[in-house]
Amino acid sequence: MFSLTRRFLVPAAVVAACTLACDARTSAHGTVSEPGGGPISGASVELSAAPSFVREDLTQSDGSFQLGRTHGFGGGRMALTISKKGYKAFRVELAPRAAYSCRITLALATAATESLGDCSVVP
Repeated sequence: MFSLTRRFLVPAAVVAACTLACDARTSAHGTVSEPGGGPISGASVELSAAPSFVREDLTQSDGSFQLGRTHGFGGGRMALTISKKGYKAFRVELAPRAAYSCRITLALATAATESLGDCSVVP
């Protein structure tokens, strides 16, 4: 009986615990543009969480991006960072377990202004 319990029930309990603990999702999608309103393609988009999780992608030719992460309910703050050579980087902290729609405008590296953006929770 002990062998049967250890062989089947313990692994089943571990799988069930992992499944329940890893069912929250944080995602962000949106567009990245230059100050004149034109899209920025090839910008690096990074969704990260401490201590070492990073999900990366590049913006498409129309400036759009979409990233997401499935994680446990206990996940802490996350950060969305967008950067491209020749522009000032944009970074915003996001609360976990939500979907965000973002509109980002990257300022030129030589500009006196900073990059601006807004990420709103999608209902």
